[in-house]
Amino acid sequence: LSGLLGHADMRIRKKAQFALVEKRKEGYSTLIDVMNGQDNNQMSRIHAIWGLSQMVRTMGMDGSPLHALLEDKDPEIVAQAAKMIGDLRLSGSETKLVSLVNADNVRIGFFSTEALGRLKHAGAHDAIVEMLDMNNNRDSWMRHAGALALARIENHEKIANLVAHENVSVRLAAVVALRRMSHPSVSDFLDDENDLVSSEAARAINDDYSIQEALPALAASLNTSNNSSEVFIRRSINANLRVASPEGFKNLVEYATNERNPVAMRSEALACLATWKCPSVFDRVDGRYRGTEDRSVETVLPIISEHIDGLLLSNNKDVQISSIQSIAKLGIEGREENLMKLLKSSSHSSVRREAIIGLHKLSSPLLSQALDLALEDSSSDVRSVTIGLIAGSDIPVDELKALFNSIMMTGTFSEKQSAFRSLENVDSSIAEELLINPMKLLKSGNIEPEVRLELLEAAESVSSGVVADMYSDYQSSRDETTVQGYDEMLYGGDPGRGYGVFFWNGAAQCVRCHTIFEVGGDAGPVLAGIADRMTREEILESLVLPSARIAEGYAVVSITLDDDKIVAGYLEEENDQSLTIKNSQDELIVVEKSKITKRTDLPSSMPISTQMITPSEIRDLVAYLSTIHTEEES
Repeated sequence: LSGLLGHADMRIRKKAQFALVEKRKEGYSTLIDVMNGQDNNQMSRIHAIWGLSQMVRTMGMDGSPLHALLEDKDPEIVAQAAKMIGDLRLSGSETKLVSLVNADNVRIGFFSTEALGRLKHAGAHDAIVEMLDMNNNRDSWMRHAGALALARIENHEKIANLVAHENVSVRLAAVVALRRMSHPSVSDFLDDENDLVSSEAARAINDDYSIQEALPALAASLNTSNNSSEVFIRRSINANLRVASPEGFKNLVEYATNERNPVAMRSEALACLATWKCPSVFDRVDGRYRGTEDRSVETVLPIISEHIDGLLLSNNKDVQISSIQSIAKLGIEGREENLMKLLKSSSHSSVRREAIIGLHKLSSPLLSQALDLALEDSSSDVRSVTIGLIAGSDIPVDELKALFNSIMMTGTFSEKQSAFRSLENVDSSIAEELLINPMKLLKSGNIEPEVRLELLEAAESVSSGVVADMYSDYQSSRDETTVQGYDEMLYGGDPGRGYGVFFWNGAAQCVRCHTIFEVGGDAGPVLAGIADRMTREEILESLVLPSARIAEGYAVVSITLDDDKIVAGYLEEENDQSLTIKNSQDELIVVEKSKITKRTDLPSSMPISTQMITPSEIRDLVAYLSTIHTEEES
């Protein structure tokens, strides 16, 4: 067995090692002899080291013979001994390991550093810092070993003192070590002159489980730090939201009103102010669940009130939008006139859109006038969102009916969609009256295809009466075994939202199986150029009835031949005479149709979309996929 420890085949070497371990005392002596034999094969000695370590770990055998190997002339034997001493936490050779941290052989240095960390040897601190200094970020393995060892030794005072070290790589390792220790002294590095170091300190404090005690320091650095990177600023902004003190609110206002700051970050600060009362349960930076929180805003409203008018007059639309949202969500009083001015005069439709939404949320006395104004807006987007707001306002019923009928006559598709969606906020009897004519048009096939989905969803919400009967009759007349039974999902979708469904929707998970332009999985057909190969109807059919038309090379068949042999796999090709099937070994098998006694076409493995996502999401997905032409064209 000892001879086989040096065999050329690794499987045999390992079997010999394990066999010697099983022999216990006799095997222990043999392993020590092989391990200490300077003239033995290097691989034999390494397996002897591993076998001995197994016995120390599982049988409680003496591991002290490993210490002598730290003086061995073979560098790899020294490295393996240091590794095992660390893994086994064998004390007794700490001084020698310290001397090896800066060895010329990098593997010896790596495993010695790692071992000292596992042994929590405080005396190794200076040698590890010296190694990090000499390494100077050149070898990432050594950098990681040093930071990890410092964290395991857990001398936070010495690590914190590295804030003054002249080498950036040492300070960076110190930040990583303090992060692993979750120690608040990492905040001392927020003022580091190197942006990478201070950004890593911000990450350490905010991300993952966070270092709660250091959050106030990160929050306070928002307007004082010289680090202008988005990595740092986002976390500093978020820290102020999380600390939730009046000083934090003031920090955010100060940052948002400083026009020298990046517009995107000013908007983020304003967004945090807008959600101050009830922040998201998920962290704004890394998405970790932070829990629910409901705060009072009475004490902080005066802080923003004196600045909000100036923010509304900003030259940047994103800042204006965030300011409007802050007014609406915080309930800042006395700004309705300013919102009306923006609704009347802003050159940006997105600002005008947010202004009418803000007035609605504030239940402003000017809302009726604002709604009339917004309905005449040149932007279809503004008009559409206004229509959705009207049903929830105090507009008289007669005016509501007249407006709805007018939209049905002259409105754009998006306005009609919004009008149908808004009916969920009105009395059921009124909704029924307004839906009768559109349902008649649907039955006769004269309703625009882009609004069928919203019409059907509105009719479905009417529980009784004429419209409920019309909806029931319409649904019963549809054949959902064909794509025509889903025609309301063909038109009217939004390609932008469809992109989100494809790449980000957790229920749809399209990107896990399909690739578009080298992004995605390979379990299903590549979709680049799908709009050139398939009509909109065929794309919808593949989503709602995936087994009706399976892409070439993805259909699965099982064939029984006249000699009772069964062939199963992917159908690669079919003609009048034969089938070409790829089996589980990726072999192509040609089967003559004349020899087939039984054929079973298995259903598509693609899930049915209607069972996972909403009809609206399917329609958006169809809209997006219908824009995917060849890579050259796109």
